[in-house]
Amino acid sequence: GLGGGGIFDYNLFVDMSYHSQVRQVPGEEMEKTVYYMLNMVAKEVGDVKKAQDAVLDYLRTNSDAKKFLERDAPELEFILLSEEEIVKLIQTQVGQFEAFITSIGFISLLVGTVGIANMMLVSVRERTREIGILKAFGASKRDILQVFLFEASLMGAIGSLIGVIVGIGLGYLFTSHSFFATTRMPLTYKLEWIPISVIIGLLVGIISGLYPAWRASKVNPIEALRYE
Repeated sequence: GLGGGGIFDYNLFVDMSYHSQVRQVPGEEMEKTVYYMLNMVAKEVGDVKKAQDAVLDYLRTNSDAKKFLERDAPELEFILLSEEEIVKLIQTQVGQFEAFITSIGFISLLVGTVGIANMMLVSVRERTREIGILKAFGASKRDILQVFLFEASLMGAIGSLIGVIVGIGLGYLFTSHSFFATTRMPLTYKLEWIPISVIIGLLVGIISGLYPAWRASKVNPIEALRYE
């Protein structure tokens, strides 16, 4: 055995639910139930690496598992992971997923910027006569600029707020619904990211509306009043 006082002076915990496979012992006319996974706990944190090396060396040289592997699946290899390695693996996967989501976010911002700018340009063209009337009543270029910038920024802020609500809803759906997730996972998000998202949407709206607002402020009031 691998328990304390056995071949190695480390603790070994075996979950009996893993004891589910039956294999024939190499060179003998008998079958044994076998484990496909073992959990081992070192007595001290500093012993983890020594325990890993010792167990892996045993499995690859003197164990029955080596005989099973050579006979049934020579292309396979033993895998021994510590909790630290598992955490690093998860962190790597999460980092890659975050990078993927971030790239999608940047593309979405670009598309949103172009979309708002296009809508504001159409709005300026359709409201040319209205702009002329405002200027005829004394509205300055700055007033016209502020009106269109306010509309564009409001559009960006509302869009980002809707995006936050939809994102949280989809996150809850993917983490809790059995159709998307095999196990239920808690949905966690930072509250401070909600106002940050709205502020980013606001900035996107302002940037998108700069050129349309400038075009609107440059409209000739006389020509605008003639516009149909």
